[in-house]
Amino acid sequence: MARPLRITYPGAFDHITSCGNERQAIYKSRADRLTFLAYLESATERYGAVIHCYCLVVNHYHLLLETPLGNLPQVMRHINGAYTTYFNIKRDRSGHLFQGRYKAIRDLPALKALQDKPQVSHIEAMVDRIVEKDAKLARNLKIYFIRKCSGAPLKAIGERYGLGESGVSQVGRRLDKRKAEDAALRLVMAKIERAIKKSSGST
Repeated sequence: MARPLRITYPGAFDHITSCGNERQAIYKSRADRLTFLAYLESATERYGAVIHCYCLVVNHYHLLLETPLGNLPQVMRHINGAYTTYFNIKRDRSGHLFQGRYKAIRDLPALKALQDKPQVSHIEAMVDRIVEKDAKLARNLKIYFIRKCSGAPLKAIGERYGLGESGVSQVGRRLDKRKAEDAALRLVMAKIERAIKKSSGST
């Protein structure tokens, strides 16, 4: 009997769990965990997924995952498939790493609370109000906070600002690095984030 198809739609929130085959360990080193996290990051870049939080246990993992493009199967195929390939090559093994299909619990009340997100235009207006004299910095901060707060996919953000998906990611990495070294920038970014949350009704 064929297994039922996953119901997908844009903007879905899911609590995802996936367990090692026969409950065996799926992470055997710190490098394994870092590699898995890299695949989570690439899922956000390639497929527009939004990972709100994660928990890596020795033989399974949990994700709070949002799919603005309604493409949960593709996202999970990328995460589990790519990591399995890495794990098998590293340890000269073959076969399944994960046990059966991943589990997805949808529309929990706590997940629905995440759906109230600020609009892109609203984020841009907040940045313009706070950063008035530095157009280049304002542009980069808009890209940064749109990605962080709106749930918009990388492709859409890039098209809005004339960048590729990797360019959007690069803006974020550079700002994070600069923020760690620049106290004044940290204050500005904290002020923008508070303004976005306050005006969108977030707590």
